Amino acid sequence: MNSAYDKITTSQAIVVFVNYILAAGILSLPRTAVQEMGTPDVWLAVILGGMITMAAGIVMAKLSQGYPGKTFFEYGGAIVGKWMGILIGLFFIEHFITIAAFEARVMAEITSFFLLEGTPLWAITMTMMWVGLYSVKAGMGAIARLFEIIFPITVIIFDGCFYEQRTI
Repeated sequence: MNSAYDKITTSQAIVVFVNYILAAGILSLPRTAVQEMGTPDVWLAVILGGMITMAAGIVMAKLSQGYPGKTFFEYGGAIVGKWMGILIGLFFIEHFITIAAFEARVMAEITSFFLLEGTPLWAITMTMMWVGLYSVKAGMGAIARLFEIIFPITVIIFDGCFYEQRTI
């Protein structure tokens, strides 16, 4: 595989990040947050969480600029030491595996509810995982290009949903 072909541009990174945020979690966030907090003031928690996430993103972007050509796991060990870097790296791996499992389950349930009624969740999840594995095999560049194609459709759909909610 050509390593230069697998690199992504800044605009592709932004599109991947936005698509990641707008994934199935955004469909369940308002209801789940209101149920957990028991108050309609959930928007404050969402704004605070967004600000914390943006700050973390800025820190990670600056660190990536400071260590060009290195992965998060490579420069993490250089900053905090080898063993602490391994521990932090394992924490991030566990975090993203948990999010991936949650997203796969939510997407399977949404697909089952709206499109494939009566289809077992394991069949939907396995099919999505096969497609994901095929995409990952081609590298991050292929996934970023796919997200660039999907992004305008996603924006139109979400804009239509928000417009419909405002007019009701």
